[in-house]
Amino acid sequence: MECSVTNGFGDSLDAPSAGEMLEFLKALPPDDAEHGAAWLTDASGNSLEFEVAGNLAFTSASGTRHLCRVSVERVVELWSLLASGDHAALEREPWQPGPRPPLSPDERRAHELRFAEFGRTQDRNFYDRLGVEDPSSPCRQPGCARGRVAQSTLCRVHHYENVLGKPCTFRD
Repeated sequence: MECSVTNGFGDSLDAPSAGEMLEFLKALPPDDAEHGAAWLTDASGNSLEFEVAGNLAFTSASGTRHLCRVSVERVVELWSLLASGDHAALEREPWQPGPRPPLSPDERRAHELRFAEFGRTQDRNFYDRLGVEDPSSPCRQPGCARGRVAQSTLCRVHHYENVLGKPCTFRD
């Protein structure tokens, strides 16, 4: 059956052998949550996505389900089943609902804090990249006494709000 394996960096390999699958998995960066994944997809669009933390998600017409703490050797076995078209054997696995296990309340809070901090950092970087305001050329926002930034008719605050569609918390 036609299939390909792809990783989080966009590298791919068509019709991989079991040995090539194993090498592909072993090349994943162990501490990179963003790029530390690889997935095998068949011609029908069914896929098995492995994350370096050990989660394996199976997406098919039946939805998305997962297994936890899966070794790379076991992933190769399951990828080989998908590659050979043995969907019945895949369906017999003890899949759990959803793409990954639900987070505990503490994990969820930690994730939300990391996500919020990342968002604040991204917002600040955008605001800073707008550059300095030119006080000799006023912002076009009615009632604003600040100067505009280069390539805009608005000051940093109003340009930020206009582009991102949310209030700006920065005033420097």
